[in-house]
This record gives sequence, C-alpha cells and structure tokens, in this order.
Amino acid sequence: MQQQAEARKGKPAAAPEQGEAAALIAKVLADGNVHAAEMQHHALETAAAFRAGSERKALGDYIELLGGFDPLVQTLDCVGRALGVDFNATAVGDTTLARFVEDLNALLSEAMKAQERKDWVLLADLIEYEIAPHLATWQQVFAALGMRVPSA
Repeated sequence: MQQQAEARKGKPAAAPEQGEAAALIAKVLADGNVHAAEMQHHALETAAAFRAGSERKALGDYIELLGGFDPLVQTLDCVGRALGVDFNATAVGDTTLARFVEDLNALLSEAMKAQERKDWVLLADLIEYEIAPHLATWQQVFAALGMRVPSA
C-alpha cells in the first residue's frame, strides 16, 4: 500500500472527464446563484439598517456585502474561461457580460463615494435600489451561463 501511495505522489492528478467537468461547472453556477440570492437579501437588510440609524451594524453589514462580490466575480471569471465565453459578445438581457461587470464597478464606486461622505441615506438608496437589483441580475447571468454547459 505504501508503494502505491508513493507511486501516486509523482503522478499529476487526472483531469476530470468532460461529464465530470460539466457537472462541476453546473454546481459552481448553482452555488453562485444561491450566493447572489443570499447577497441580495443581505443588501436589503443592510439598507434597512442604515435607514434605522444603526450605523455601526450597517457598516459591518456593508463590509460583509462588499466582500461577497469577490466570489461572484471569481465564479463568473472562472466559469467564463472554462466555457470559452467572450464577455464582449455574450449578452444577458440587453447588456453584454463585459458591460454588466463595468456596471457593477460603477455601482460599487458610487457606493464607496457615498460611504466616504458618510451619506447614509444615499448609500442605503444605492444598496436597495441599485445593488440589490444588480444582484438579482447575477442570477440571470448564472442561468444563462448554465445553458452553455455541455451535457454529459
């Protein structure tokens, strides 16, 4: 047994078969979809906390919300590369994926400016009326990418 384990050490792990890869991509997209839905709910709670005057709690929630975008973007990037998606040519709804990411960056930049000015009302509005709906669109993006996953 020890000889078999030592023999495996020198060999690279086998690449997943096409069916396994497709199943993995589908699972990653499903997880991303759930994460986007959870973030949308969290965004609405964060906006409510700002409106209630609970700045300390709201700012903590806001920081968590911002941190949640990194896994979404990484999922989009990795799945896009795995599926060979051209972000400039692939549309979801009436916008390309490239524009979708640009819109996210613009929203987050505007939110950061509101935070720097300590304009909690504007920040709450941006979170509730811009960022939360943007998170709903992430679910559409993941569904559209899921349709590109080859069947096993």
